[in-house]
Amino acid sequence: MINRFFLLFVFTIFILSCGYKVRSEGSLVFNLTEFRLNDPLFIEYRKDMEWNIVENLKNEGLIVDEEKGCPLIIEIKRIRERTIQSGSDNRQTAKELSFLIKSRFTLKGKAVYFKSVVKIYKKFPVDSTFFIDERKELAEELAQKVSLKVGAWLLNQTF
Repeated sequence: MINRFFLLFVFTIFILSCGYKVRSEGSLVFNLTEFRLNDPLFIEYRKDMEWNIVENLKNEGLIVDEEKGCPLIIEIKRIRERTIQSGSDNRQTAKELSFLIKSRFTLKGKAVYFKSVVKIYKKFPVDSTFFIDERKELAEELAQKVSLKVGAWLLNQTF
């Protein structure tokens, strides 16, 4: 008798919990008013990077509204490029590109500033047969890292 109630209870929990998803609504409305990128390596992919950053910020739970959104300005500037060696025997060589992210967000007349450094690694030589364009892959990686840093900063702000 107790075994039947126990099994009925367990199966009821499994049936009710299947397919349950938490839906989160965005808590902050923003508008990317200005995106500055003056790096000659990524100048061709500047607009793609801007769109990727906005899409990634929307995926993090922020809401984009061009009319009512609070202005957000993002500036990306390369500050350092150096060759590093990695691997257990230091035979693999990569180029480390460091970028400074400066961001400004204005809400209710109060401006908040944010600075952070992002590093991406350009590996060479590349022997991949499916390798399409190194600059495009680096631009996508940089846009993803920038949106993660800026999104985390915006979500942690208490205005």
